[in-house]
Amino acid sequence: MKKLAALALAACLLLAGCAGGPAKSADLSAVQAALSAQYDLSGMMALSEDDLLDMYGVKTEDVKQYAALIAKTSTSADEILLFEGRDADAAARIKAQLDKRYQAKLNEAKDYLPDEYAKISACKVETSGNYVSLIVSADAQAMKKLYQDSFK
Repeated sequence: MKKLAALALAACLLLAGCAGGPAKSADLSAVQAALSAQYDLSGMMALSEDDLLDMYGVKTEDVKQYAALIAKTSTSADEILLFEGRDADAAARIKAQLDKRYQAKLNEAKDYLPDEYAKISACKVETSGNYVSLIVSADAQAMKKLYQDSFK
């Protein structure tokens, strides 16, 4: 009887573990292309791997893939930062760095750029599995939906 109960429990655990299915993933380059196709991002520039460390403190060894755009002018707070960490620990380190960036953006805009401060305040750093994002834009909600819908 104990063997039967143990076998039934093992089968339930196996089924429960498989029911979640594989983790969802997204191609961040494709997300960036889709965002560029739907929104005017001409006032933004792509960031290099060196920029990730210099501007955000994100180490390239933590990053599996990324798409990062920043406004070309200092009077705009717009940024689109999409990262996939190599693992959960890397994603946590990326999130910590983006949280710091977010706070710095808030502090910079607070007294000098009230409209940009309001835009930043409406956004936040978000995680989903090993993915970390920060989208600061007047269209942030719609952009975030496009990003979330890209996961399969």
